[in-house]
Amino acid sequence: MISVRELTKVYRQPARDVVALDNITLDIDDGEIHGIIGRSGAGKSTLVRCLTLLDRPTNGSVVVGSQDLTAVSDTELRNARRRIGMVFQHANLLSSR
Repeated sequence: MISVRELTKVYRQPARDVVALDNITLDIDDGEIHGIIGRSGAGKSTLVRCLTLLDRPTNGSVVVGSQDLTAVSDTELRNARRRIGMVFQHANLLSSR
């Protein structure tokens, strides 16, 4: 299960703060497959990057199984990412072919 609680991501810029995610809470049960859709700039990529902690959330928690990814060491996070499947929007898997 993936459990997200009060997930917020704010990008700090010199002139202003940009709130990309604002207090997101959701649960994804084992075996479920979800797609994230929305308009450009809606925060889809930021949400997925925060789910895997490729971007660290400003606030909130991401729990995969029983492990809170926002509270683990770098080594534990690398190990946890090996068990998470994700397809990037621009995968470019064979860009050199």
